[in-house]
Amino acid sequence: MSPVTKLAKILAGITNNVLHEVGSSNKGPRQEKAPVSSTAGEKSKRQELHQQQLAAHNNLFLMYYNRAPSVSTTNVSAALTQCEVIVSVATLYGSLNVVRPYLGNILSQFRHALFSAIAEDPPRWLKLSIPLESASIFSEALIHLVGCWPHCYWPTPAATIPKDMIDLITQKATRLNDLRREVDQELLTNSLSTEEGNLVTLASSPESWMVAQVFRDWMATQMRDARRADLAPHGNAYRLMRKGGDVYLPLETVSEALHGIRGKGKGWGSWAKVAEDLKALKEFGIGAVKPLVRNCLMLDVEVAGIRYLTCVDVGVEDFPWLRGVADGVGK
Repeated sequence: MSPVTKLAKILAGITNNVLHEVGSSNKGPRQEKAPVSSTAGEKSKRQELHQQQLAAHNNLFLMYYNRAPSVSTTNVSAALTQCEVIVSVATLYGSLNVVRPYLGNILSQFRHALFSAIAEDPPRWLKLSIPLESASIFSEALIHLVGCWPHCYWPTPAATIPKDMIDLITQKATRLNDLRREVDQELLTNSLSTEEGNLVTLASSPESWMVAQVFRDWMATQMRDARRADLAPHGNAYRLMRKGGDVYLPLETVSEALHGIRGKGKGWGSWAKVAEDLKALKEFGIGAVKPLVRNCLMLDVEVAGIRYLTCVDVGVEDFPWLRGVADGVGK
């Protein structure tokens, strides 16, 4: 065993004792209890935690001497756990400035796998990104959280997120919802016009008026389904609208709906006019949803199966470790 490893082992034991004493002091007066035999599972867990602490101390000393830490470069989940333990130990010894460049570099090497891992548990990655001062991890995690807020579907509870970050997420989510409501209003109040420039009515142009109603009904259905399923804002619907064409509400479907309303015997005049009206509504929709379908993540939202909106801008002023600096620059 090398001298560094021996010292790390000693300090790991001291750290465990310190953490135990801190935990005990927070529980009030000590009460004597009858000894309880530990289960095999509890012993195994304690041993695992001890090994993690020992490895973290060993890695910290390696970095003290400008040597690369032993952190997984093939398994991002393992690297996450290792980094969390190292950060907790480095915080205890006031050495975060030593570990940041090493851990940040290791995590960045995962590239796409890193961003996929963040999508699986953004709250956990957000909490790690702050002591590491990692702008890329922080931004990616924050966008996920804002897009889903106030829902939190991930393993790490929202209650574990620092309060100042909750405030930031809430502010950005409010702005996002305000933008979404503006777009929804544009889409639901949009209609078609006659050749004279007047809005179509059931009396003046029943075919065009009914096409507009079918379009609005589709929008309302998307909103209703999202609410019933208790989902975050329905990003998929806006992304479909941005594509336009027959990816949603194809002409055949609309034509069948209109046939059912009017009846086969009465006809609609010109089906070409129905196609023209539907195209006009969809072209308006393409422009209206543009601000909502911007993807600020590093992931492809459709490939990753992300349903919520990701059009969240994250700037220097949002980084908690630079907030004071950014405020000073802006003055």
